[in-house]
Amino acid sequence: MLRRSLLFGIATCLVLSACDAGSPGVSVGPRGGLVRSDDGFVTLEVPAGALEDSITLSIVVVQDAPVDAIGPTYSLEPFGVAFSRPAELRYDLAACSDPDPSGVGLVTERAEAWEMLGDLEIDPELGELRGSVMYTAAVAPVR
Repeated sequence: MLRRSLLFGIATCLVLSACDAGSPGVSVGPRGGLVRSDDGFVTLEVPAGALEDSITLSIVVVQDAPVDAIGPTYSLEPFGVAFSRPAELRYDLAACSDPDPSGVGLVTERAEAWEMLGDLEIDPELGELRGSVMYTAAVAPVR
């Protein structure tokens, strides 16, 4: 009987582990947290106090891109989560077809349109774009 229970327990763990293997993400809550795309090119830093409850956030590559995109479009998931304080988004220009930082912008999808981030900073030394987001959505670098 003990052996049967042990085997059932092991089988259950294996099934649950297999289910979790395809669901990337990081639990972020009232204390804030850091979420990074699997390829390491996009990072979202959620500050303490930006979320009231814990939620699993992830960053995934998507196909829906603006016409003038020069790099992959990433979606901050789940889509549409609002932050009560701005979260910092960082995009590594090494992911772009042309990593020259001159004339580059970072856009986010909002209500069927793409809008430029208002406080975009370009760090040519680190080769990254930085800006604030108030909600989860798709983001892309443009020229």
